[in-house]
Amino acid sequence: MRIGARSNIKNVVLDFHNATGNLFAVILYYDTSATEDRWTVNFSNDMGATWSETYQWTSGGVTMNDIDAAVITDSLYVGYIGDLDQYDARSRRCSAFDGSIDNAYFWKQVFNKGIEIEEVAFTSNADFFDNRIYYLAILADNSLIYYWDDEAGASWGEISTGITNADLSLDAHTNQDFTEYFLVASYISTATDNRLHVARKGTSWIDTDLDSATTSEETSVAAYQDRMLTVFRDNNGDMKYWVSYDEGANWYWGYIAQGMLVLAPHVAGRHGGGFRVIYQQETGEPDSLWTRHRDYGTGPGTASWDDPLYINETADVYTGTPTNVQWIPSAASDYGAAWIAGPTPTTAWFDVVVPVGIGDPSNDQILDQFHLTQNYPNPFNPSTTIRFYVPQKDQITLDIYNNLGQRVRRLVDEVSYLPGSHSVVWDGRTDSGEIASSGIYFYKMESGDFRATRKMLLLK
Repeated sequence: MRIGARSNIKNVVLDFHNATGNLFAVILYYDTSATEDRWTVNFSNDMGATWSETYQWTSGGVTMNDIDAAVITDSLYVGYIGDLDQYDARSRRCSAFDGSIDNAYFWKQVFNKGIEIEEVAFTSNADFFDNRIYYLAILADNSLIYYWDDEAGASWGEISTGITNADLSLDAHTNQDFTEYFLVASYISTATDNRLHVARKGTSWIDTDLDSATTSEETSVAAYQDRMLTVFRDNNGDMKYWVSYDEGANWYWGYIAQGMLVLAPHVAGRHGGGFRVIYQQETGEPDSLWTRHRDYGTGPGTASWDDPLYINETADVYTGTPTNVQWIPSAASDYGAAWIAGPTPTTAWFDVVVPVGIGDPSNDQILDQFHLTQNYPNPFNPSTTIRFYVPQKDQITLDIYNNLGQRVRRLVDEVSYLPGSHSVVWDGRTDSGEIASSGIYFYKMESGDFRATRKMLLLK
């Protein structure tokens, strides 16, 4: 579902109102006619099925480096940069019941240190105490700034982080039902070392240097009941994560995706829904947006990632642009994802993540139509998994074709499947057992009147 009618999107962020389930998407975009950056508030009261724009902020010529938003109590707060020099950190708020702007609140200055604000992270403790909102920022002098306020958002106070080597890729997340550390942030340090850091806030800030990282990719962090997880792209180009089960005292690492051109991860972990990450893959149009999920776990080896799920079926993801995933209060799903399609002009999109993962039928959600997902991995060598969903018992045929339209392999030959999600593996061989050559292939699923075809790439 496209969010609003704006184009030339630079960022899109999500949050929700616990009391009503209302969703909000705040969009930062460039207005070509006014030659300035602007942002809008977009509101949905039907779990993202439809969206309405409820507020537009015009900047008067400002080019904004970043934006973020968070719900606290009954208001959606937007943290943005409000002056030409990018010095002035500000907040505005809208009603969480209908998205209307709070004109009485107008706007409040969070801080102005006379130094350019490069990145912003805005979050709140709406899931537990519901009385604090947090504004973090990376400045051009590499300092990590931290301000907080109560739900009124009228009198912001600063507590020093002591961090002076923050460079980019800032994210922040509260730790529901925490023991000691109620807030966690991730960032990449300055170009002299390009390291992934996670900082935790309790009575003081504790900063942990975890790993080497690339200089141009997003980091993201989530926490729940003292379990903390951060995702990033390491210096080998792989999508990697670090997880702690004891509020950051000990950390363990693993991979989410390897050997592929993957970009722009984002992770969420609220409301007991486990950790869900989304990330992009550069494959050639259409580029892919993937999601994976795991439980929080209680220690090493107690939780694992499910199979990757392809979610951008309606538009080509614009790789390298920000993504955002949030738990949403819905009976049909546990997460929603916002992302940017492109390349020109870029537009904002929303998808509900319906987990139809293979392996555990008890996790399947009931869909009302046939569904053929993107193969994974893609590109691949030597094998790849193709997943599909069957809404009622029916016979399925699944064929592989080369770029000339010639059938090279029949994977499923009129097999009757029960309702649910299923998968087959293509081992890269033809019907005669020969190894298929490198190149573009198409896989086609048929069942009654249903037809669906997708493209994949075999690389050797």
